[in-house]
Amino acid sequence: MSVDQTTPEFARLTKEQQAGVLCRLGVRLTTLSRSFVSDRKKRGINEICHKIFGQLGHITFNSTQRYPDATFVDLLNAIAAENHLAKEFSDALVFALNVDEVGISSSGNTLGESRERRRAKVPSE
Repeated sequence: MSVDQTTPEFARLTKEQQAGVLCRLGVRLTTLSRSFVSDRKKRGINEICHKIFGQLGHITFNSTQRYPDATFVDLLNAIAAENHLAKEFSDALVFALNVDEVGISSSGNTLGESRERRRAKVPSE
């Protein structure tokens, strides 16, 4: 998935799936920040995480004060670029949007639904 695909990919997700992506992204970024020596990169990660957790709160509580889905990822990408984090952020975002990990199948079903279908299959002998 390219950086250009991340905004529409995020925008098409349900609010629950977006929350999952933001949680995974936040965890990935906080782990990544441990390796930075540059204060600028550390502050950049801090600002991105601040935006992520703010947006996550708005999603969780159905707030209308949230950033529009179509621009939120672009905002995060801009903050990353300003702080020389474009590659690191892009990699973390693509990881967070990984459909197998987030639990989104190509048909749009959630991971739980996919697991239920797998459990319903009779094991072959």
